[in-house]
Amino acid sequence: MIPQNTDILLVHGPPHGKLDYVPYSNENVGCEEMMKKIKEIKPKIVVFGHIHESFGYVFDGDTHYINAAVLDGRYIFKNKPVTFEWDPITNELNFM
Repeated sequence: MIPQNTDILLVHGPPHGKLDYVPYSNENVGCEEMMKKIKEIKPKIVVFGHIHESFGYVFDGDTHYINAAVLDGRYIFKNKPVTFEWDPITNELNFM
């Protein structure tokens, strides 16, 4: 139930195939249905966490994906909070 005109999508867990890899089980565990919807509506930014081992950023040409998990797989504080500026006209991100 994500609105068609969504620019920024904040969700708990990742969409399938985007920063959702879990090394100990050697699989991508993100939500396939969410990924289908994201491909349909093409939000500019999707921010999530939950899969602590896959902290990071990827861009697929349409959407910026940010796994902002601050804890590692053992629940130890490892990553600084993600801070960025977004230009909605150019869809460029500048990480601070």
